[in-house]
Amino acid sequence: MTRLRGPRRAVVGVSVVVLALTGCGSKVAGSTTSSTPPPPAAAPAKPAPAPTWMPTDARTPVAGGPCQPSQLRLVVGGADAAMGYRELAVVATNVGRLPCVLKGHARFVMFGEDGDVITGKRARTVPMMDDDLARPERHRLAPGQSSRVILAWRGESAAAGIPQVTSFRVVVTEGSAPAPVSPGRDTDGLAIDIVRGSPYAVSGWRDATQP
Repeated sequence: MTRLRGPRRAVVGVSVVVLALTGCGSKVAGSTTSSTPPPPAAAPAKPAPAPTWMPTDARTPVAGGPCQPSQLRLVVGGADAAMGYRELAVVATNVGRLPCVLKGHARFVMFGEDGDVITGKRARTVPMMDDDLARPERHRLAPGQSSRVILAWRGESAAAGIPQVTSFRVVVTEGSAPAPVSPGRDTDGLAIDIVRGSPYAVSGWRDATQP
């Protein structure tokens, strides 16, 4: 914060003459003293960076145990939409040093723009979703291997003014914990028009190398 300074005073000769100096660095003729410029104002302090949410493992990773957030990189792997049907793929890659297991169905924790949780209505399938996708599978991911999961929903419930999902985290398997998901290529800003109460479904895990 810059503080305002009062006027400086200079004594001229033996006369007690008070001059209000309005300029900086000017000299008064015959003066034995001169004004000096005030020190530069300190730069305003930068605000502290906002805290970043960091995932926490539900348990210490072990070989063949449930995949934990610290072992995975989750990325949006593509999206599709037709006649009100929507689907979005999330690809999980084991970036750790131990093999881990994905089984059953992942759980999506979804948030609106204000950070509030948006709770949809989870179903086994939604209209136009391939029924076979709902079947759970067990996948053992060696380091470097990937699997994908599909989030499917219908977009008819979305309407102007109703908060929609803008971000989500994924609990990849039982015994794991919420993990962040990064946008994939050409998917940053992708609309996820799930609103509170919208039906949605989550597939079982599938081999990421298969279409």
